[in-house]
Amino acid sequence: MLKSILHIRQRREILLHTFDVQRDFARLAESCIPSYANPNILIASGFWWRLFAASRLAGELTTGSPVLDFGAAVGELAHLLPSEVEYQFMEIDPWLANTLQTLVPRATSTSLEQAVPGSFQTIFALDSLEHNHHPDRLLARLAQLLAPGGSLILSGPTENFLYRLGRRLAGYPDHYHHFTIDQLEQLANRYFACQTTLTGPLWLPLFRISKWQKRMSASG
Repeated sequence: MLKSILHIRQRREILLHTFDVQRDFARLAESCIPSYANPNILIASGFWWRLFAASRLAGELTTGSPVLDFGAAVGELAHLLPSEVEYQFMEIDPWLANTLQTLVPRATSTSLEQAVPGSFQTIFALDSLEHNHHPDRLLARLAQLLAPGGSLILSGPTENFLYRLGRRLAGYPDHYHHFTIDQLEQLANRYFACQTTLTGPLWLPLFRISKWQKRMSASG
């Protein structure tokens, strides 16, 4: 617990030094940076919980096989993964991608077109797919990129009353996600089999995080 608190405190200071969150709130909104750096530590901790839960679900990562952070923003997940793991990311916002490269020098940028099929041990899609109009196509491509026996770590907001209230308290505008986590999980089930699901943080059903294994029929 103490280690997690110290990590959050350190990373919040770095984010606040790197970004003018108040001035650029609208531009940063989809990156979760305003949430990580929220002055209300309880609100911020709820968003950080997703990253800690995702890294735990991933389990032990093999040094020789890369992981992919899809929709990585500035790569906060990377700081919770072993430094020897090859970390690759996809981020379409050039500002965020360039900042990630500065904050995580070992990171390698890639794209859906450039990435080699079957090359990733683990793919993280954390609160990213709900922002897209065609997540089914993205999930199909991510399934192709996973290595045999590889895992997808998927997370998204529950969109329930408590989550919407938390968004308002955090200063976010009204609902703008195209898909709920329920819908995303239904789509993921076409290509992956769910192994584990967590809801949190603590007893609050704000986010759902799950671990999936690629179905044999989804091999690309």
